[in-house]
Amino acid sequence: MFLLIRKKLIQKKETNTVETDKKEDEKKTDDKKTEEKTGDKKTEEQKAEDNKTDSNKTDNNKTGNNKTDNQKTESDKKTTENTGSNSESTKKEEEHKHTWVTGYRTEEKLVHHDAVTHTETTYTTETNTIYHDGGSHEVFHCLDCGAQFTDHAAAIDHVYASEHLSGLVSNFESDSGWDEVVETQVPHTTTVVDQAAYDETVVEKIEYTYCSECGAEK
Repeated sequence: MFLLIRKKLIQKKETNTVETDKKEDEKKTDDKKTEEKTGDKKTEEQKAEDNKTDSNKTDNNKTGNNKTDNQKTESDKKTTENTGSNSESTKKEEEHKHTWVTGYRTEEKLVHHDAVTHTETTYTTETNTIYHDGGSHEVFHCLDCGAQFTDHAAAIDHVYASEHLSGLVSNFESDSGWDEVVETQVPHTTTVVDQAAYDETVVEKIEYTYCSECGAEK
C-alpha cells in the first residue's frame, strides 16, 4: 500500500514538472514572438523616419536652389541698375559743361624760427714771468786813463782824440740772468641770445580753379 502511494506521488510530481517546463517553453515562444513584432515595429518606424529625413533633405535642396536662383536674380537686377546709373551719370557729365572760375582758400601751417644770436668777445689779462739767461760782452779798456768802452769804434776814437797812445786792451765780462714780466691778453668768446627760437602759425592764401556749377576742381 505504501509503495503504491509513493509511486502515485512520484508520477504526479513528474506530471507537474512536465507541465511547468511546457509552460516555460510556451512563455519563451511568446516572448520571442513579441520581440520579433517589436523589432518589426521599430524597423517600420526607422524606415518612416529615414523617409521623412530624405524628404526634408529634398525640400531643403529645393529651398536652397530657390534661394540661389533668387539671389542670382537680385544680383543681376542690382548689376543692371548700377549699369544704368553709371550710364546716366556718364551721360549727365557729357551733357554738363563746366564753368571754370578762380577761387581762394586759406590753409594753416606751422613755421619754425631758429633763435637769433650773436657772439661777444671779452679779454682777461694773464701775467707771465720770462727768465733770460746771462751772457757775456766784450769790454775795451784804455791803458792810459782806464776808460771802458763796450763799442770797439768808440774806444778807437777815444785813443786818437786823447792821444792816449798806450793802446787798448779788451776782455769779456759775464752778464747776470734776469726776469722779464710779460702781460698777455686772453680772449673769451660767449654766445648771446637776442631772440629765443619759436614756432609760428602762418595762414597761406591758395588759389585754385573750380566749376561754379558742380564744384569740380582742376
